[in-house]
Amino acid sequence: AGNRDAGLAVVGRLSAEPLGAIGAEVYDASGGGLRLAVGGGYYRSNGPSTTLSGYNADLHVKAKGIHLTAEWRADSADPKESLTAVATANASRAHSAMVVEAGYTTWRVTVAGRMQQIDPNTAREDDQDEQIFSGSLSYQVPKDRVRLQLQYDHRRETKGPAQDNDVLFAQLQLFL
Repeated sequence: AGNRDAGLAVVGRLSAEPLGAIGAEVYDASGGGLRLAVGGGYYRSNGPSTTLSGYNADLHVKAKGIHLTAEWRADSADPKESLTAVATANASRAHSAMVVEAGYTTWRVTVAGRMQQIDPNTAREDDQDEQIFSGSLSYQVPKDRVRLQLQYDHRRETKGPAQDNDVLFAQLQLFL
């Protein structure tokens, strides 16, 4: 009875850390030996107006202060021919994104670089396709409660006119 208005939704994820626990943080503040995490997931929702589905795969490696992360994900939305509710998508559409980051941590200071490739509609090449290149410098204060970060993002539209939308920002993170 709980799914009578939304059809059936299925979600699954498999992940493993075959070389020991990788930890919650992206960076490698402990500087330990080689650790590896791999994972993948899938979802499908057969709603009354739209069928949604998506996949993802990720990799996280840490060793001696170095970290490397990579994630790929793709999803799609397909409207149904006969609707029983308001459509959440008026046409079939597929999206994809990929993120890769590498960095090094020493003496509580992390230097990292990141690349993101984002395509909000894989059926066409347009000015919404973009790449974002980031560089950051951060400092984790003792006792792991506060992190200070300075980051620069260069956004590049892969099709269409370039936009003046680069960003430099500083942030303070508090871990409660």
